Order: sequence, then structure tokens, then C-alpha cells
Amino acid sequence: MNLRLLIAISALLIAANGTVTPSAAQPRSAQTFYVDYDSGSDRNSGLRPDDGWQHAPGDPAAEARPKATRLVAGDRVILAAGVTYRGTIVAGDSGVRGVPIVYEGAAGARAVINGAVPVRAIPCAGNPACAVAATGAVLLRIDRTAALEGTIFDGEGPMRLAQSPNPKVALYADEPTDFYSIPTDRIQTGQVRLPIAAKDCQSDCGMEIALWVQPNVVVTRPVSSVQESVASFDPQGIKFYTDRETRYALRGLTQFLDEPGEFLPIQDGLVLAIPRGTGSCCAIATGSGGILIRNASWITISNLDFEQMADAGKFGKGIAIFANSPGIAGLTIIGNRFRNFDLRAGTGVINLRGVSDLVIANNQIDTVVRGSGIRLAGPSQRTRIEGNRIERIGRTAIYVSDASDVEVTENYIGDIKGVHGNGLTAYLGNQRVTFRRNTVIDAKQPATFHGNGEESLTPQFITFEENLLITTPDSLGSLISWGRTTRNVIIRDNILLGGRFGLRMNVTDQNVLIERNLGMPPAPTARVIEPMNSRANRWLLSRPGWEIDLERHARGQTPLSPVQQVKVCKSMFGEAAKGRAAGANFVCP
Repeated sequence: MNLRLLIAISALLIAANGTVTPSAAQPRSAQTFYVDYDSGSDRNSGLRPDDGWQHAPGDPAAEARPKATRLVAGDRVILAAGVTYRGTIVAGDSGVRGVPIVYEGAAGARAVINGAVPVRAIPCAGNPACAVAATGAVLLRIDRTAALEGTIFDGEGPMRLAQSPNPKVALYADEPTDFYSIPTDRIQTGQVRLPIAAKDCQSDCGMEIALWVQPNVVVTRPVSSVQESVASFDPQGIKFYTDRETRYALRGLTQFLDEPGEFLPIQDGLVLAIPRGTGSCCAIATGSGGILIRNASWITISNLDFEQMADAGKFGKGIAIFANSPGIAGLTIIGNRFRNFDLRAGTGVINLRGVSDLVIANNQIDTVVRGSGIRLAGPSQRTRIEGNRIERIGRTAIYVSDASDVEVTENYIGDIKGVHGNGLTAYLGNQRVTFRRNTVIDAKQPATFHGNGEESLTPQFITFEENLLITTPDSLGSLISWGRTTRNVIIRDNILLGGRFGLRMNVTDQNVLIERNLGMPPAPTARVIEPMNSRANRWLLSRPGWEIDLERHARGQTPLSPVQQVKVCKSMFGEAAKGRAAGANFVCP
């Protein structure tokens, strides 16, 4: 058969079937696709807001047209304004430099990607299952295992398993300072007396114990039995502190359900809960995430809300924006909002590994139980994290490791008081990481860093410059080195306030410049600062009167007038204050 006849037959077959093989398909032009989870259909064209799909391309639940659609450079996927999307979007197609694939919310009311499933609240009135319930309780029909492994949300955020003692702040249920205290030799055998009377049980007691142990972590163990109000648990593998008392909390007894924000599984797939406020109740999340980036580059994610996600203690689950395949480039995350997460595995709502040419800017992150805000691991190059507002985080607000050429600038971070409550952190394998003009207030450790150890001769070049770092009163310091021979560190023009000490440095660090900082003195001064290049710093003997005014201004509560700003600037910097910065939103006039 000659070539011309073969081509003619192929053309006839294509015309008859109405399809072409992928090898014969022509690249298409960029398009805009519309997604409306409430009103769309996957059999629509997806090319108009009133003819949108229900699912986005890449969602495993997608059918028909969005399932078959492969995105190309310049494509935009627009989620409908004011609509809640329930599902995970897998971004597996790449744009090109300068022409990304864009996922964004439509203008108007915010588009939301929600990781929880709504659960109807059943009134307690007249229901015998509520006989032991406190005032305001409702019933939720949720399997016991799902309730304990997942996270239940009310209208104000993540709820917690009923606990004794109650935490002072609901967000920080794992806060050791709120736990009971007991001599270690009385608990390390695996037994503890309950603070209240409880029924004896030999198995499946429905209770757990949370223990603060080495290395500064909270671990949980199920209570295996209760006899005469003594609870037993398995202590194997737990490394108890030996130089201090052990702190612990108990969870899961009916008597512990005593304040809003708590829940308790009872029987027959029912959960008792006491919702907070008047918002909607309730929903449960067990691992659904937001946007998973899988081997795709040059992607932009903007103007979206991510809410009510939880990881059920499993790495890679319940994350709003997640990438775990090194080699990705050109990711931009801008103008999004992230709210109400429970990340027991300690990951971040933005959790990325191996992403280069990365921009994370002007996002808001609020209320993350046990997890982090932005958590980055390399190998990666060229990252800019700028203008984000991160508040109420149970772990670390911004964490960077194994990355080079990173600029972290003009971010606001507040209320970071979990077990590992760090504001800004640079650990392991970093090179040329700069933290400049950030505000971190009300944090256990506003800024921390450490190097690669004595075995590595590579300098890190970590810079902290013009940051406002205000710690909690019980903190070890405003800026802390955990050692491991960090090389080439610049700490310049920072304001270090809040606790007893401004700096807590380590003698193993090398080539450190500590210059023109203002705040509380280093600890311990003589042993650490003398071997380092320390000059023109101003260490205060007590917390200054203008600290409160500066903190309120940073929070946006009571902004200082121009006259007040001049007064505070002169107190901080003297007559040469003009142009000096103190964090993200304060520059001396």
C-alpha cells in the first residue's frame, strides 16, 4: 500500500470517529475554565461562568470533560465566587516561565476550598444519650474512630477531645505549662492516679494520656485499664525527662466534657459536642487537602480561601498547598487565605519540598493547631516570602531548610505559643537566607536557627536584619541559635524585646557579626558574645516603656501618630533615627 493511500485511509478513519490520536493532536490555545461546585456539571462546556463544571481538572472525582482536560500554559481555572469547593485538586500539568497555569477565585465573595464534611447537629433535648451532657451540648452522628482520628470543627475552628486540665487557650491544648505536674518516678512506670473518680475498666477505656517528654514533644498513649481510679498506659519507648517533673493531661472521660469547644465520643456512632458561639456546627475532616502539585511547574494559585483541613496524624494529608517531588519550579502563591487547620504531623498549611523560583506573598494564615504556617524543605533555589500575615500557629510560622537564596521580608507573625512555637526558623543545609524587616510578636521563640554541624565546612550566610522580635515573658530569648556550628551569621539592626534576654547564642557558631541591635541583653553575655564580632549594640536593663506602644502599633490595634512615632524612634535610636526600621510596618519618619 502506497503512502498517499495510507494517509487518505487514516483521514477517513479520523473523520468517521471524530477523534484524533494524541500524537496527531495539535497544541491548543490557552483557555479560561470555570468551576462552580454548587451549580456546575462536569458535562457542561466549562467555558462560561453560567456553564461551569462542578469539578476542577485534576480532581479525582471529576468526570467527563474536566476529567479529560489537560491544562496548557496560560490556562486559568476560576472557582466561583462565594462557593465552597469540596475536593482535592491535583495539579499535574505545567505552564512555562512567564506563562503559568493559574488557579484562582473569581472576583467578589471569596471562593473556598474546604476539607471537611458537614455533620448535622442533633439537639440534645429529650435524647437519653445526653443525660451526662453539659449545658449547650449537641449530638453528632460520627463513627468513634473517625472522631478520634480526624478533627471536628464548629463555627469558630477546630474542636478538641475533652481534656483535664482544660488549656488556658483552646488553640494550645498541648501546652505543657497547662498540664498536671508529677514526679517522674511516679509516672514512668505507666500508672497515674486520676484527678476524679472513674469506673474501672480492663480494655478500651476510651481515654488517653498526653505526656510532655524529651525532646520537648507531647506524645499520647491510650489508657489500657483503670482500677480504683488509677489509669495504666504503656510507657515503652517514651523518653521521660529526668531532671524535672513530668507534665501530663488526660483526655476522653465524660467528666472532662465541661466547656465549649470540646467533644467526646460516646456510643453507637454518636459524639457529644459543645459548640462555641452561634456559627454553623459542625463538620469533620480526616485528611482531605486543597491543591496537590505533582511534578508540575510554573503554576500560580491566587485569591482562594482554604479552610477546615486536618491530617489525622498522617504526613501529606490535610495540607492546603502541598508539593513533595523535588524539581518543581515557578510556583507563585499570592493573595490567599488559610484558616482553621489541625496538623498533628507538624506540617504546614503551605508545605513544599524541592520547589525553586518560589514566591509566597500577601497571604493570610490564621489558626493552625499543632502545625506550621509555611514549611519549606529543599533542595531549592530562589525563594521570596513577603508580606504575609500569620497568626495563631501551634508550631512554626515560617520554616526554611536546605534552601539557597531565600528572602523572607516584611511578614507579620503573631501569637505563636505552641510546644515548638517558633516565628522564623532556618535549620540545616541553608545558604544565603535573609530575614529582613519582619515583625514577630507574642511568640515563644520569635527567631531560631542552626547550622549543619562541625562535619560541614560550608558557610550558611544567614542574616537577621531590621526585624522586630518580641517574645513571651517565659521565653529563652528573642533570637536563638541552637548551635550545630552555624557559619557566617549577621545579626544587625534588630529590636529584641519581651523576655529576660534578647539573644541566646552558641559558642560553636563561627564568623558571627552582632551589630547595632537594641533590646534585652544576651544570655550568657560573657561566655558567648566576646568571641564574636559584637559592636555598637544597646542592651537594656529592663523592658522599655515604649515597647507596649510599638507592639500595639505592629498589631494594628492603636497605630501611632506621626508625632508619637518620632518620640518612639528617638527613644529607640536617638537623633539618627530617620529611616531606621523596626519590623514590617514601622519606619522612622
